[in-house]
Formats: sequence, C-alpha cells, structure tokens
Amino acid sequence: MKKMAGAFLLLLLIIGCADGKRKDRANRTPIVQMEDQTTDSLGVPRNTGWVTDMVYVLTDEEIAQLDSIIGNYDKRTSVQIAILTFDSLWTTEEDFDKFNTRVLNAWGIGQKESNNGILMGICPEYRKLRITTGHGIEKVLNSSQINQIIDNDILPYLKNDEYYNGILNGVLKIIQALDAKNDSTIYRKNAS
Repeated sequence: MKKMAGAFLLLLLIIGCADGKRKDRANRTPIVQMEDQTTDSLGVPRNTGWVTDMVYVLTDEEIAQLDSIIGNYDKRTSVQIAILTFDSLWTTEEDFDKFNTRVLNAWGIGQKESNNGILMGICPEYRKLRITTGHGIEKVLNSSQINQIIDNDILPYLKNDEYYNGILNGVLKIIQALDAKNDSTIYRKNAS
C-alpha cells in the first residue's frame, strides 16, 4: 500500500511539474512520500521554516523574501507568522479549518506566554485559504479584520494564480494591522 501511495504521489509530482503554472524549483528536493512529511500522530506536515511550500507555488527566491520579512518581524515583535501551502492529501475540504488549527498548534507558532502565532494555510486544489491565529492575536486582530485582509488583499491575487503577490500582500497587511494596534500584550517582553 505504501509503495502504491508513493508511486501515486510521484505520478502527481511528475504531472504537476509539467504544469506551466508551477514555479521552477530545481534546487529543492521534491517530497514524495507522505509519511516522510509528517511530524507526529497529528498528521501535519514537517515545518521547514516560516514558509513551507508543499505544492511548489513559490520560487526559492520568493520563499527567501517571505522568510526574511517574517523573520525580521518576529525579531522585532515576537509575533510569528507561518505560511503553509498544501494539497488535498493532507485533509478533506470539510476539515480544512481544523487542519490549519492542528498545524498552528503542532508547529508551536507564536510565543507560549502571549499566544501570538499566525498561520496562513492555502490549499490551491480546494481553492481555500485560512488565516488561523492564536488567542493573543485574536484580541488585537479579529475575524472580521482577517476576512477583510483575505477578501481585499490576498484573494484577488490568488484568483490569478499569483501566489507570491497574494501571500506577500497578506503578510504585509497583517503586519500593518498589528503595528497599528501597537498592543504590548501580543509581544514578549524581550523582543527588540
């Protein structure tokens, strides 16, 4: 069964690489077997950094730029933002939101004492996006504001398969919204 699943994933990867919309990822090792990607019994992908692009919608340079922006924001404020792109093998469409919450918790995004983590989960196959936040962020950036960022600043790009522009714009809008609030409860005391 594992060999069949691995062969199926390899076939999907080969077909996907032939798709003209995929970004050139010559320097990245493709992930083939799902069991090699999971971290624990929760069945979530292995975290590879601030940006974990499992469906190859970003180039290495785009990932590096997003990593830099998010990493600098973490250093300045302690707020941690993670991006995950994934396919339908990880969850059903019905459990999409629960899956993103599991990833946020399993990866430990954000500082424990401030609960200030944010996960942007994107499944192009389902045409779904969710921004999941820790409870500390919810006090500062409510679901209505998050939905506005999604609808106005991210989705217009994603509808045109401009994943980098949509993700970048979303991250910058989230940072802008949090900075405007300047709420010290979401920052750890030793952030500089």
